[in-house]
Amino acid sequence: MSDTSTPSVAGPSVARPLRIAALAEGVSYAVLLLAMVAKYALDAGGEGGVPIVGPIHGVIVLAYAGLVLMGRDEQGWTIGQMLLALLLSAVPGGGFYVERKMLTVPARPGGA
Repeated sequence: MSDTSTPSVAGPSVARPLRIAALAEGVSYAVLLLAMVAKYALDAGGEGGVPIVGPIHGVIVLAYAGLVLMGRDEQGWTIGQMLLALLLSAVPGGGFYVERKMLTVPARPGGA
């Protein structure tokens, strides 16, 4: 008897883009906080860069959230772990925590 099922082809891993997005989220959050300090605490001229850095950070957070949702199964995360990864985007340094402690990068084929 022959197997008529189609073999499942794994798509590209989302781990690397998710790792990059987590780091970018952490860095952009830090830059945004510095811009806000310049604007409010140091009374910098103008807006202190907030109108520029804010939207950039927003786009990075949206990309990060999308990648978290896409990578949940690949990472083997429970719903709680996925929600934690999403919530950590609202915490300064949360992206760094996700990148360092929560992500697993699948081994490359051929051991390279």
